[in-house]
Amino acid sequence: MTADSDVSSVFATDRPTTGEIVLDERYQIHPNSPVPELDLLGATAFDATDLKNPTRQIFARICEPGVIPRVETMVQFKNMGDVRIMHALEWGPVFWTPEKRRGFSVFFDRPMGNPLMQSLDERIEPFKLESIINGVIKSAWDTLGAFARRNQVHRAIRPDNMYASGVDNSWIQFGDCVTVPPGWGQSPILETIEMGMTPMSGRGPGTIADDMYALGATTLFLALGYCPVAHLPAQQIVEGKATVGSFAALLGDERPPLGLRELLRGLLCDDPFERWTLEDLEEFLEGEQRRSVPIARESRADRGFEFEGVSIRHNRMLAQAFGDQPVAASAAIRSVDFLKWVNRNLVDTDGDQPMSEVITELLENTTDKNDKFLPTRICQVLDPLGPMRFQGLIMFPDGVGAMLAEAVRTKNTDGIQRIAECIDSGVSLDWTQNREDNLLIDQLSAKKNIKRVQQLLKTSTPGYGIERCLYDLNSFAPCMSPLLDKAYVYSLRDLMPALEAVVRKTGELPGLIDRHIVAFIAARSKGQLDMKLKPLEEDGGKAIGARIAIVYLFAFV
Repeated sequence: MTADSDVSSVFATDRPTTGEIVLDERYQIHPNSPVPELDLLGATAFDATDLKNPTRQIFARICEPGVIPRVETMVQFKNMGDVRIMHALEWGPVFWTPEKRRGFSVFFDRPMGNPLMQSLDERIEPFKLESIINGVIKSAWDTLGAFARRNQVHRAIRPDNMYASGVDNSWIQFGDCVTVPPGWGQSPILETIEMGMTPMSGRGPGTIADDMYALGATTLFLALGYCPVAHLPAQQIVEGKATVGSFAALLGDERPPLGLRELLRGLLCDDPFERWTLEDLEEFLEGEQRRSVPIARESRADRGFEFEGVSIRHNRMLAQAFGDQPVAASAAIRSVDFLKWVNRNLVDTDGDQPMSEVITELLENTTDKNDKFLPTRICQVLDPLGPMRFQGLIMFPDGVGAMLAEAVRTKNTDGIQRIAECIDSGVSLDWTQNREDNLLIDQLSAKKNIKRVQQLLKTSTPGYGIERCLYDLNSFAPCMSPLLDKAYVYSLRDLMPALEAVVRKTGELPGLIDRHIVAFIAARSKGQLDMKLKPLEEDGGKAIGARIAIVYLFAFV
C-alpha cells in the first residue's frame, strides 16, 4: 500500500463510492472544469454543484498547500445575506484526486456580475460620479461597517475582486476574502506604504485602515478607467508613495476625478491617524462637512546616503534597504558616513524628539560592535510606521505566524531559526513597546500574545517549542508533521484515522509521534497536558513511560 493510497483509504468518507469529490454529502467539485477567471493567488477555482439544489450556480476554490484559510471570518459571516460580500457557503478538507492529497475547499455562489476590472492592466469606461458614490462608496460603507462590528477586516479590496450587482448594477458585491490569508495577492499598488514593503506572509491581518486605503486606490482607478501606475515595478511604486504621497503617486499625470478629490485624499492619506474612517465616509455620503486631510509634502533629503551602490534620499526607503540587506546594513550603520548623513540630511518627522537625535543616542549608547539588534532599532526610528526588520525578516509581529508556517512548509531551516530567535530574544516585544510609546498605538493585546508565545517557545518539552508556536499562532493550520504530509489533518477528529494509516504502513509505534503531532494535539486541546507530555522525552521516546504517554495522548484525542 503506498502513502498516497493510505491517505485515500483513510479519508474515503470524503467521497461517495463513485470517486467524486464531495463535501458534507452535498457540495460536489468538478476537477475537470476549472474556472480560471475566478482563481486567486494561492487557490484554484473549479465548477461545483449543490446536490440538494442542482440549478444553483456555485463554484469551489481549492487552497494550495501551505495556504491557511480564514475560517474564523467564514464563521462570522456565514448566512449573513445582508452583508455585500461573496459568502462562503461551506468549507472543509476534501480528498483532491488530481494531486492525490487532501486539500481545503471553500464553496461560493457565483458572482452575479462581472468584476469591475479584469486586472489593474485593463482600461475600462470610467465610472461616473453617481456610480462611484451610490454604488462603490455606499456598498463599502455598509460592508466595512459589518466587518468592523465583528472585529474583522476584508483585506482583499481591489477592482478585480469586486462585482457589479443588483438592479442595473446599482450596488457592489465585494469578493472572496476568506480562502487565502489577509492581504494575500494584494499588489503594493493597493497596499499602504508599510504593507507594500512587507512580504505577503509577514503582513498580518492589518486593520480597517488598510481596507480604507485599498478602497481609495480602487475608487481612483475606477473613476479614471485605468491604473496609471500598473506598468511600474513595485519598488518604484513604494518609493513614489513615500516621496510625494500616495495620492499624487497613484494619480500620476492625471487630474483628480471631478468631485472626488477630497474623498481620495482622505482615503489615501499615508498617515493612518489622519486617514478617513467609516464615520468620515458616512458624512461624505450624507453631504456633511468633512474632516480635511493635509496635502502631503514631498519628503526626501537634499543628498542621498550611499548604500550598496545606490543613493537613497528618503528615510523610509533607507529602512527598507537596510531590512533587505541586514549584513551590509550592520556595517553601514556603524560608519562615520551614516552619522554625518543623519545629522546633515535626514528629513525629520514632527515627533517629540528629532530622528537624528534618537539615532545619534542609539549609536553612542551601543558599545557592542556585534549587536545584531541595532539595525532593527535604527530601522524603526527611520520608519516608525513600517514593519519590523530583523536579520533579513520583514514582518509585523502579528504576521509571524503566517511567516513561520511558510518557513515550516518550505523546510526553510534558517528561516525557522531566525523566527525563533526573533520571538525568544524579545526584539518583537521591544518593537511593539516602542510603537506604543512613540505612536501611541494601543499594543496591550499584541504584547500579551508575544509574551504567551515566548513562554511556549522557552519550554523544550514535546508539545511546546517552535512547533507549538506554529499551531498557537495559526489556529486553523493543519498538522505539518512529515508523517502526515498529504493527509491535511485539520482537526483532532482527523488525527487518529491518519495515524492509523501510518501505523499500518510502518508497523512501528515509537516513531509514530513527533514534535509536530504532539504540539498539534496540545494546541487544539482544551485541557492541560503538561504532566502527560514530559515522559515523551524519556530515552528518546523509547522508554515505557514514553509509550504510556503516547497511549494516553491517543485516548485523550
